[in-house]
Amino acid sequence: MSTSLQRKFVLPISVGAILLIICAAVTTHLGLLPDLRSQLHKRAELMLTTIRAASEINPQYQDLRLALEEITLQTSGVYGITLATLNPTIIWASSTHPDAELNKHTADMLALLESSAEQHLFGDFIQKNGDVIVVSPLRLFKKTPAQELESFADLVLPTGVEVSSAYTLQSDDYEGILYLRFNWAEVEELAYKDLVNDVLAITAAIVLMLVLSTVTVYQVILKPLNLIAQTIRSQNTGETDARTKQLTDDEIGVLGQSINEMLDALNARDKLLKAVVNHLPVGFALNDIDGKSLIRNEAYKTSYQSPSLNEEVRGSVLDKQARLQQQVISVGEAARYEEQLQSADSDRHYETTVFPVFNSKEDIEWVGTLCFDITEKKERELKLTQLYKAVESVKSGIVICLYEDPGFPIIYVNQAVTELTGYEPLELLGKNPRVFGSSSADRASLDKISHAIKTKTPCTVVIQNIRKDGTPFWNEFTLSVITDNNGKATHLVGVQNDVTERINAARKIEHLAYFDPLTNIPNRNLFNDRLTQALAEANRENKHVAVLYVDLDGFKAANDTFGHNIGDQLLKEVSLRMKQCIRDEDSLARMGGDEFTILIPNLSPEEELVNLPKVVNRIREQLSTPFEIASNIIHISGSVGISLYPKDGRTAEELLISADHAMYYAKESGKNTFRFFQPEMNRVIEKQQILESSLREAVHGKAFCLHYQPQVNLKTGAVEAEALIRCEHPALADLSPSVFIPVAEQCGLIDEIGVWVIEQACADLAGFIEDGSKINTVSINISPHQFKRHNLTEVIQRCLKQYQLAPSGLVVEITENVILDDYNTAREHLNELRDLGVSIAIDDFGTGYSSLTYLKQLPIDTLKIDQHFVQGLPENSDDVHIVKAIAGLAKGMGLNLLAEGVETEAQLAFIQDQLDCYLVQGFIISQPLDKASLKASDFYL
Repeated sequence: MSTSLQRKFVLPISVGAILLIICAAVTTHLGLLPDLRSQLHKRAELMLTTIRAASEINPQYQDLRLALEEITLQTSGVYGITLATLNPTIIWASSTHPDAELNKHTADMLALLESSAEQHLFGDFIQKNGDVIVVSPLRLFKKTPAQELESFADLVLPTGVEVSSAYTLQSDDYEGILYLRFNWAEVEELAYKDLVNDVLAITAAIVLMLVLSTVTVYQVILKPLNLIAQTIRSQNTGETDARTKQLTDDEIGVLGQSINEMLDALNARDKLLKAVVNHLPVGFALNDIDGKSLIRNEAYKTSYQSPSLNEEVRGSVLDKQARLQQQVISVGEAARYEEQLQSADSDRHYETTVFPVFNSKEDIEWVGTLCFDITEKKERELKLTQLYKAVESVKSGIVICLYEDPGFPIIYVNQAVTELTGYEPLELLGKNPRVFGSSSADRASLDKISHAIKTKTPCTVVIQNIRKDGTPFWNEFTLSVITDNNGKATHLVGVQNDVTERINAARKIEHLAYFDPLTNIPNRNLFNDRLTQALAEANRENKHVAVLYVDLDGFKAANDTFGHNIGDQLLKEVSLRMKQCIRDEDSLARMGGDEFTILIPNLSPEEELVNLPKVVNRIREQLSTPFEIASNIIHISGSVGISLYPKDGRTAEELLISADHAMYYAKESGKNTFRFFQPEMNRVIEKQQILESSLREAVHGKAFCLHYQPQVNLKTGAVEAEALIRCEHPALADLSPSVFIPVAEQCGLIDEIGVWVIEQACADLAGFIEDGSKINTVSINISPHQFKRHNLTEVIQRCLKQYQLAPSGLVVEITENVILDDYNTAREHLNELRDLGVSIAIDDFGTGYSSLTYLKQLPIDTLKIDQHFVQGLPENSDDVHIVKAIAGLAKGMGLNLLAEGVETEAQLAFIQDQLDCYLVQGFIISQPLDKASLKASDFYL
């Protein structure tokens, strides 16, 4: 840098100095003659002024001559001075020119003096040899200005004399003439000598200035600049801590300090840039155009240079980037590609961009690489694709709208919306969701949707919409507001589901919940609601309310006789007839089966006494009138119980219970009548409730036991036993099973009691057999309710297996009514029991509505003659004929015959002799015995 600055700074100064000397010399030479003439004029003026001053002091020319001689001697270049009067008469003349002759000088002077005196002419004149002559008045008398001559053509001058400048005076304005002659050659020589001396002096000064400037430039400029340049070179070689030392206080020092500060800032910025680049989540690499690596940040190292990548993968990645770098350098444009790298722990997706980096000359100097890990992006894209496919494939319609636009324009609908509404997506895009709206949509649902939009909360409504073809449908619409990360609402998402079938089904279910499906009149639920409302109104208005509880007499027999279809039609006709007997404001309801209730509100005491019996009688008359259904004439009637508000109850439940109790008493009174509720009816009901409560306690505590009544074969002596339940609860100990068993059936306890009987009977039979008793077979009675259960066979089979009993040791007794109530179910269960190996007996045969067909079709082993027929033997001829018919039927069908309830010798003899029946059960044989008594009797061993 020093040589460069010397070449660029010191040498130009030196050359400039030399050129300055030459220019000064040339300029001096070119301006020498004019300057010499000017100097001569000034010198002449000075001399004239001196001479005039001397003549003023001493008008005598004696002393004046001395002064002129002194001036001539001391003034170089003057070699002729002449002083003359106006005549002209020469007063004094002298010449110092070495080559000039005095006479010749005088002759030239006189010629010019004469011309000057004659014309009163003064001025500057040039002789032929180049001498300069100045002619001037010696002393002026007047201060009149001279008259400058502009033209010299009319002047009379000696030969060879030229005018430089001239002026004239008046003849009486001056005293004499002074003549000065300068030797031009001598003056010019002297001038050149002065020029040379001046040039030498200037050159010396310039050389000295150059030396001082060079030293100063080196010390002040070059040396500090060299230090600064050295610092910059050190920075370029990587010495980031290099700084310029020994800085001066001048501008160069300020420059160095500024450069130091700039280097500090650059280093800080470089560190910051490296830190930022190193912490970028994006991989970054920078190479020079030769492929030399300059920068590799951590993200790049953990991606393309990750240790989890095997060498082959890393090598292929670097080769691909090297090829792309050469491509980028050749075309000058960035290249972008995606790739998937398989590592030891996972597969990662990367998006790589290789791009050129230009210098200030717009040449490619570096090549950069950006590496984006787009694994999560790819996963999100996959999820979005899956989500889009899922949204498109779901059966629910999905509608997305813009939230910020007041019109909430639709921007997306899935295929399900088209299938649901009939609108194509292009028909809906940009439209307001009201396009689905219906004029019959309820205001509450619309308000709920508006509130959800304003409050940005989700909501679900069921609203009626219209399809494109105009058909309505019920839409279960769920609205959600989508917000961004700042909580600002951006979109609305609506999910549509066609719930028309569900709504219709719900309406049907609602109808079924409040209306009887067969008769289409209110059911128990709706009746209770209406009764509750009527009671509230009656309480406000001080009115009475009547509740009628109607039970159809003879319906069960008609239903069993003519079938369920006829029975259903009969119930419909009954409801129509009873509707005709009541007012529009009254309510008729079916409570279940063949039971109906009627609500008669807003009764006054007078109407209660007069009109209410009339209404009841009309109902009885209508029900008693024969019904013709499918060419069948059916006779039924109705028993009606009546309760009144507020006398018989203040709540709906109380009134219904009271009416039910009254209806029960109407049936007990002979049917086809009505009864008003009376308080004493409650006492019977209370007794029934106490019985039910005690029975529940007995079941919970298993307060039961089995008594056994022997069944003896009089011919063979074989003994069997019938298990008869007894209750040991204190409140029920004295009650016959015929009393508490119906209660158990009504309150749903019979199943649990029946299972206990089966288990206990099997356990006892196992004990009998183990003891070697005569009793190898036990009969058990099965309740109709229990028999209808599908698990009866499973219970019996489990107990037989538990106690290791042969199925033939167990006899199941059922009444014929069980068979007639549901023949198909009965046949199925009896066949299961027969397949199990259990014997089956028909108890109380002949007391029901016998149908001899089932005797032939069902797997029955034994017929038991009911004790009511046995008790009339042998006196009652009807009983005789009946039992003989039963005996003949059993014998003819190969069934066992057992007579129960035999109490007298006459009965026993008739059974043996007349019926040829040897299986007997009754008090004449033995009363029912507890297990201990049985074991102590002769029947046991």
